Amino acid sequence: MSFLEKTATHIWNVYNRDIDQQLFLFPTRRSMLFFNRELVKKAGKPIWIPDGYTLDEWIGTASGLLSMDELTLIELLYQSALETKFTRGSFENFYPLGKVILDDFEDVDFSLQHPDDVFQTVSQVRNIEERENAVAGIWDTILSGETSELQEKFVFNWDHLLGVYKNFNRKLEERESGYRGMIYKNYLRSIRKNFQSNHQGIHCIGFSTLTPCQEAIFDILVAHADTHFYWNEHPILFSAFIEGGEFVKKGMEKYGQTLPRSSEPGKPKIEIIEAPSAVAQVKACGQILAGHSPSELSERMALVLPDPVIMESLMNSIPDEVKAVNISMGFPLIHSPAYSFLDWLIALWEEIGDSGNFIKHNQINKILSHYYSIQYVRSKKITLPSQDGIYVNLEALRALDPLFDELFSPEEKTELFFHKVKSLFERIVSEIEDAFQAEILYYAIDRLTRLEDVLLKLGTDISFGFLSRLITEYFLNASVPFRGEPMQGLQILGQLEMQNLSFTRLFLLGLNEGVWPAGHYQSMIPYSIRKHYQLPGQRENLVSQSYYFWSSVLNAEKVTLLYSSGEDIMGAKGVSRFIQQIKYGNLGIDVTVRSIGFTAGFRESKDKVIKKDAYILSKLRHFLVDNGLSSTSLVDYVECPFRFAYKHVLGIREDDTVDEELSARDFGLVFHAVLQKLYEPFVGRDSIDFNGLKNVPEDLVEHIYREHLQFSEKNRASDKGIHGLQMAIVIASVKKVIEADSGMQGMSILSLENRLETHIPIPEVGAIKLKGFIDRVDSVEGTVRVVDYKSGKTELATVHWEDLFGEKANKHTIQLLIYAYLLHKNEGYELMEACHYALKQEGLVKALNVDRNNTVISTDEFQRFEEKLIILLQQMLNPAIPFSQTENIMKCQYCEFKNLCERYEG
Repeated sequence: MSFLEKTATHIWNVYNRDIDQQLFLFPTRRSMLFFNRELVKKAGKPIWIPDGYTLDEWIGTASGLLSMDELTLIELLYQSALETKFTRGSFENFYPLGKVILDDFEDVDFSLQHPDDVFQTVSQVRNIEERENAVAGIWDTILSGETSELQEKFVFNWDHLLGVYKNFNRKLEERESGYRGMIYKNYLRSIRKNFQSNHQGIHCIGFSTLTPCQEAIFDILVAHADTHFYWNEHPILFSAFIEGGEFVKKGMEKYGQTLPRSSEPGKPKIEIIEAPSAVAQVKACGQILAGHSPSELSERMALVLPDPVIMESLMNSIPDEVKAVNISMGFPLIHSPAYSFLDWLIALWEEIGDSGNFIKHNQINKILSHYYSIQYVRSKKITLPSQDGIYVNLEALRALDPLFDELFSPEEKTELFFHKVKSLFERIVSEIEDAFQAEILYYAIDRLTRLEDVLLKLGTDISFGFLSRLITEYFLNASVPFRGEPMQGLQILGQLEMQNLSFTRLFLLGLNEGVWPAGHYQSMIPYSIRKHYQLPGQRENLVSQSYYFWSSVLNAEKVTLLYSSGEDIMGAKGVSRFIQQIKYGNLGIDVTVRSIGFTAGFRESKDKVIKKDAYILSKLRHFLVDNGLSSTSLVDYVECPFRFAYKHVLGIREDDTVDEELSARDFGLVFHAVLQKLYEPFVGRDSIDFNGLKNVPEDLVEHIYREHLQFSEKNRASDKGIHGLQMAIVIASVKKVIEADSGMQGMSILSLENRLETHIPIPEVGAIKLKGFIDRVDSVEGTVRVVDYKSGKTELATVHWEDLFGEKANKHTIQLLIYAYLLHKNEGYELMEACHYALKQEGLVKALNVDRNNTVISTDEFQRFEEKLIILLQQMLNPAIPFSQTENIMKCQYCEFKNLCERYEG
């Protein structure tokens, strides 16, 4: 008998005649729904469902304060930060910190600590750290690598943090609103003065983690009402090495256990499956589900997802035998076509803003190939123009249809941006027959309206980049609600929704450290202060997650736990401690362990590998030894070994079409040739005539441009106007470089367009050729620099040596390191810098940081790079390691081989 069934049985037996006079409180809404069902079943007849609420609902209603959504709260928090002079940064820069500060305010309120004490202590500690230059650690914790730019734009006055708290709370009180901690704290203050209840008894069912504020509220309930507690306990939960039972044990000791203890509870049968990836976990679940009869696939079976990122893969893997699915978390908007359309649209508008009325075909094709665009074009019977030439005249496209007029007319002003996007969605939804997709669009319009309301209060326009990031975060926490019976069909749940539920068959995915349990705790309050004031931290977070896991497992009959053997898209960092506890805890649980690979034979599996047989190995050795490894091919291997094998080992090339890569190459060739002609006279000289260089000869640019087009017939532009536009862009870009160089003291050009190579000894093959083409080597005030021109934006990140070629690999960082390493090997330079000239980015010159605030690459760094590279090459040549597909499906989105490998289904 399940926990909720036992609880409902006991309560009905005791209170059946007075059941409508009782109040029932739960930690989650889903546990309340399942309890009500059990109560009706026990009654055996229709009854009036007694009053039942989640604790949040009950306190929110009783407090009289409206709970605001996170975005509105952060906007008000930002206004308070400005008014109190805590910061002078923009909302765009404040937003990521605002989320952390809001969580800290919640913790202070729930812990019933006096904000004056906590924040004055924070102020004292932070000011000391600033004087000692030690405050940088907070940026590492909160901003995850984006420190330098934000630190320049952001200034904190820690003395005013308390003022932010008070100003923020005052603004919320004026609006009769609040955040969760504030609402609880205000309610506690009111019932301490006067508590009344209209119910004969109050029943608190299935709680685990209680904050000091919640405990204080329960203390008042116990003192003034007939209050009973029902704890979901199991002997294993209280084992010495299992953290999850700590809070339940504490609650039972304080409030007692109303639920009578039954005979020795049962233990689940557990199967542990090791899979190579998160996607493989999902497909394994699909295979197992396919082995069940339709009668077994009921609401008594559930899958728990720790991260919605794998939701789409899961839905595609559920077998046809499953007739009904209930997704308690809803369908995450972040995985819907509405989000991808918005993401592509913002990128398109940003590109149009830079290019004017002419834009490359690939940008147009991308948005027109979207599901929404295809449905609209078919419905309206629109004939699209031919795709001859590199560029498309947007005026001709705008004339085709009102939707196209809006689609290809970017709007940067915040108010007009949202108006236009919602208008686009409304036009699209009117032509879509799929009811599910229409529901997604309607919900997306609703969310955009809410986002617009908040941003318009700021009174300033914000950048496309921030809009994209904000929409991503907002959609990440938004789910399209499903209509229908919530307790029918296969249940797909999140971790929190699992509380107190029991299932015959249970699947828990993502049992890896970093996923379940999740990663570190983010806070503006230092650890020492949190500990002193007994604020929750990583430890409390771990105990809660442990309880969710163990209570779920111990209340099921048969459990399948799945984890990834390596890093995956959910952020796996090794096998979860919970699995270790099951394996080695001597718990008397029946456990079986098995491992699956890419050839496990899942339903129509699209996971593919290229095995390194004799033929493939010979092709690979030929490529590495004779052709040589370039930065492009090395990045291909790091990002997706499968793509590397297709492209460089087997020599399969993408279609020979006019697309972004080819057009970018055309621009790069012309741009490099012009700069080379201008700088060549100054190679090896002590000074450069920048004044003369700034007048870039148009005839030189045109000559080089026309010369290039003569041997690139397939890239011939459609008319002279396009030629003129492209040449103007080249001239503007060249001038931008010269302007930046002219501001540098003591510059000299050492070499231009330099082809370099070196050989790395590998026992398996002898020596592997590493090659590269360096745009420029110069010297600024005696420091040698490797310079690489980028026609787009750079994504340079500080070098992470421990994960240089791993999941956090940065292709631009790897490329610059290769160029610097080649120069070191060929010219013997022991110290140098490596940088990008990013033509489309504010602040043209971006230097590579080898660690925080250090741009100088030394011999030690070159040695570390070589060691990491040799390990990677040995892995590449290892016959036992096949060329496998990437785990990061976002890398597949624009891959030229996605139709061949079938890894990406978007």
